[in-house]
Amino acid sequence: MPASYRVASLDILRGLTVIGMIVVNAAAGLQRFPIPASLLHSHWIGLTFADLVFPAFIFMVGVSVALSMPTGALDRATMQRMAVRSLRLILLGLFLTNIYWLADPEANTFRWGGVLQRIGIVFLVIAPSQLVLSTRALVTVAVALLVGYSALCHLPVPDGTPVDLHVAGANFIAWVDRVVLGTHIYVRGPLGYDPEGLLSTLPAIAQGCLGIIAGRQISASGTPLRFAIGGVLLLVAGGFAALVIPVSKDLWSASFVLVTSGITLAVLGALHEFIDVRRWRLPLTPLAAAFGVNAIAAYVLHYVTAGVLNWKIMDVLYTAAAGIIGSQTAFILPIIVFVGSIGWAMRALQRRGWIIKL
Repeated sequence: MPASYRVASLDILRGLTVIGMIVVNAAAGLQRFPIPASLLHSHWIGLTFADLVFPAFIFMVGVSVALSMPTGALDRATMQRMAVRSLRLILLGLFLTNIYWLADPEANTFRWGGVLQRIGIVFLVIAPSQLVLSTRALVTVAVALLVGYSALCHLPVPDGTPVDLHVAGANFIAWVDRVVLGTHIYVRGPLGYDPEGLLSTLPAIAQGCLGIIAGRQISASGTPLRFAIGGVLLLVAGGFAALVIPVSKDLWSASFVLVTSGITLAVLGALHEFIDVRRWRLPLTPLAAAFGVNAIAAYVLHYVTAGVLNWKIMDVLYTAAAGIIGSQTAFILPIIVFVGSIGWAMRALQRRGWIIKL
């Protein structure tokens, strides 16, 4: 496979995922309105639409790595470029997650974890793995990480907290966050933890490896069918894993990795069939592609402009929509306006041929 091999379906699915992230974060910021539970993250156990978007993006980081980097030797210059890119992602993530801390350090606490930080760490591990590991070796690494992490989840907690994976924070993984990160954790309290914490990055790396495996196969014949079958097999494996360790985004459990990877793989296969193979022009694909090719730019822009969700205009939009479509669904209008504003900026970048990369 040549370097920088571009797949339209991947750009579109990445764009849909970023749009999903923005919708979910906007919904969280508009909880003064009646927001459906599906647009909010599960509380520890379960799987909603909101829980799907981040792991799908991690999976596609792996797919993108496979498509953009040919296998071969890993030299020092290449490793330096990977490390610099990873560091830029991490530093940008630290800046975004700590904007309020920077404004007022006394009233806010510094947070180490975050979405871009996790993406940066995953990229730093899987990018060189793409260059030097065979597909069989990547499968072995992914399985070892998921099995090993599951074992860590069941370890006794040194502070004596009874291990119960159905109780938020009552496990060894969360204990490590509390000890190492101290008060600087996302979920506070005696069982506090960070959903983008330390050890929970290990299964995210496994998910990135699964994405690489998929990316290596995407240009082969019969890919949509193989992806559909692979997606079903991952879902079944995730169902069996859930008997041992529950599906939990905050824990990033092995069952969560398998189920969300299965869904992402199946959707990517379907889009690949319709968009890349049959050349169908599906509705909204240009907008999704605009988000997809500038995914980080869209994420950053929505993050720094999230304050507009608290503007009075959002209440006005909700009230206006409530009079037409009802109060239970009127939240849709403020979200459409917010996402549409970001989309307008991404389309402007697309029309000019600008791609912002880190």
